[in-house]
Amino acid sequence: MIKNILKGITAYTGSFALISRLKLWPYFLVPIMISIITATIIGVAAYGLSDNIGRFIAKIWIWDWGKTTFTSISSIIGAISILAIGLILYKHIIMALSAPFMSPVSEKIEAHLMGVQKHQHRNTSFKEQLGAGFE
Repeated sequence: MIKNILKGITAYTGSFALISRLKLWPYFLVPIMISIITATIIGVAAYGLSDNIGRFIAKIWIWDWGKTTFTSISSIIGAISILAIGLILYKHIIMALSAPFMSPVSEKIEAHLMGVQKHQHRNTSFKEQLGAGFE
């Protein structure tokens, strides 16, 4: 098991060298920005909607004593639930929105690893690639 973990780490660090050798770093700027913006939106949504969800959940507490404590705990539960849903969807959102920008990277790495000197780009539009990312 440890041997496989070390092999994975070695392959991962080797990928950075390959990306540098093929000069592919500019292709990663847009997906990085998409990732940062998506994470920010999820965080702001969790912060902004947690009290609304907390008040909604707190309606089940019918007594006056402990109402503020229950509302506070409900707000925390609301924030955690939004973060959990956001983290579940995060990977899929990033993969779908980054697919059009990662196609050239995939094609160049494939051409390099297969030894093909002249690689052919597929003639697809941004809309078609974005649709393929959601599949």
